[in-house]
Amino acid sequence: MNMEPGAERTTIEIKNLLRNLDPQKSTGHKDRKARLKHFRFYMSGESSGNSERITTPEYYDDDLPMLFLGSDDNPKMYGLLSACGTPSTEHDHMLKRSARTAMSVLKFLVLEFRDMVDGRPLNPEGEMNSFAIALCSCTKEQLKPMNLELHVSSVEEADSKRGGARDDACEIIFLLGTKHLDPFGEKPDPLLLEDLLPSSTARKAFWDWLKGRPNETEFRDAQNAAKNKPTIEDLAQTEEKDKKVDEPRNEMGIKINMGDDAPRVWTESELSA
Repeated sequence: MNMEPGAERTTIEIKNLLRNLDPQKSTGHKDRKARLKHFRFYMSGESSGNSERITTPEYYDDDLPMLFLGSDDNPKMYGLLSACGTPSTEHDHMLKRSARTAMSVLKFLVLEFRDMVDGRPLNPEGEMNSFAIALCSCTKEQLKPMNLELHVSSVEEADSKRGGARDDACEIIFLLGTKHLDPFGEKPDPLLLEDLLPSSTARKAFWDWLKGRPNETEFRDAQNAAKNKPTIEDLAQTEEKDKKVDEPRNEMGIKINMGDDAPRVWTESELSA
């Protein structure tokens, strides 16, 4: 795609963001929130100055896992998912003030962002964008730093300065519970709600949020399919059973050795001929 600014510029923007999301390094929550808002503005393409003919910046798909997960390389970079769930050091079961902004940026990237050139979208509406695919390809362990439970725990906490972005987090949970993929980003592998929200209180909060929405049935159907999905152990047992069924046997039910040097095993009809 011939898009400006180039992908190299976006890589720089991602690294600048991540290096300053770590609460141990940045100047404070106001600085983190400002950097998060700047990155969202940059990715929206609005910085081009033409609101009617927006061109979104080009980016490398390989940079998206780094954006979400960060990097342990030198210099170490704090991932966006960790920024979504950074716990408060002064208040139990609460989040950093910038966590709500981080979750809002994440929702924008995976659910609202569309690649645009001169105001023309490049991917069909409703199709998962590259950011959504990258997020949905993360493993359960990689998703844990989001601390989704703290975002959806209660309306009261979500409305506080140190509460979560409840609606945004529930949208992310819906995405992962219906569209999650295998680590290769190829096959559907929806996550169970229990994997995303281990506590019953958080799950109830999510179901309360989902109740009555047009896509409630879609989520329930995806969850039922995920619960009925065969485990690795089930697949191994099925494979073993298939092997036993496929083993050649004679008319007396005796297994036949099909090796090149195997002795001939005569059937009952051949022996009585």
